[in-house]
Amino acid sequence: MEDAGLRTALFLGAALLLGGVASGVVGCSGKGPQTTGTKTDWMTACNAEADCESEPELNCLCGICTRICTSDADCREGECGSAIATSATCGGDNEFVAAGEQICLPETGEECLVASIPRESSLGAAELVSCEAQGALLCEDFEGLLPVAYSTWGDGETTAGLVECESQEGSSSLRIRVVDSGYTQTRMRLGTPVSAGDLYARFYLRVEGGGALPEQLIVFELWDQDEGDVTERTTLYLNSEQALEVYVGASELTLQAPTSTPIVRDEWHCLELGIGLHDVTGTVVLSQGGSPVVEATDVDTLPSDPISVAVIEGVPSTGSQDTEATFFIDDLIVATAPIGCD
Repeated sequence: MEDAGLRTALFLGAALLLGGVASGVVGCSGKGPQTTGTKTDWMTACNAEADCESEPELNCLCGICTRICTSDADCREGECGSAIATSATCGGDNEFVAAGEQICLPETGEECLVASIPRESSLGAAELVSCEAQGALLCEDFEGLLPVAYSTWGDGETTAGLVECESQEGSSSLRIRVVDSGYTQTRMRLGTPVSAGDLYARFYLRVEGGGALPEQLIVFELWDQDEGDVTERTTLYLNSEQALEVYVGASELTLQAPTSTPIVRDEWHCLELGIGLHDVTGTVVLSQGGSPVVEATDVDTLPSDPISVAVIEGVPSTGSQDTEATFFIDDLIVATAPIGCD
């Protein structure tokens, strides 16, 4: 079941067909169609262009009489929906709206639109680095639709989506909802593969309260391959006690904190994984809020091939049942120098 307050394009379409928008429902905040005697088709449900004919400036887009926009000034009713809101509303109806276009939408208020990330198995080239972090190889703030070069794949009912209702910084974040043994993985290529020296990955994690976590839940990995059985991956996950652990595939070693402390739910946590790459004297430090919680020295941290891919994911332990956990990821940076918390 979807969380309260979350709605998708299906929800919006159903509400439109029931006349919800016309009566000021679905987050319109009282700015629904005018009732002063002048007919308006703004934000009414439609199946064809003829349904919007009383307003020549409108088109039937994603089941709504609306128009393409670049700002709220283009919308007599509602607001100019962001790329995420437009994608969440249109869903599979993207033939009506070109990639990158936005449409006027009912005001969402406190409701949360979820723009599902389509599953695509092909991983493209690295994106240009968009942040000023020293030695940055990858920067993703999840403030808009993900680049087509990324690859998201998965199985089962587990889903990944972009939301504007929850963020550590900015307006949006990546939301992952894990159901039973289903999984999702979003792969992103580093600007330069790393085979020696230091490598750091920093992101913010918030685990929603309620819901049953699996025995193990992987949230982040670094790979030395694009796909397949990546045996020498480095993995950050929550264990059966909901505490953070690190698995180092190059040495088949699991690193735990001296005292296992469950992660506090419904709070944003700054996590930074630092790896000194070496086949004998490698180091691993996982910090939470700037303080080390997992540390190891003199371990093999060097995979056979250069580390080239970062993976944000929701992967539960095999055979998980009765699992329904939701978490959010924001502001990911991978770099060759320490990043720190904002």
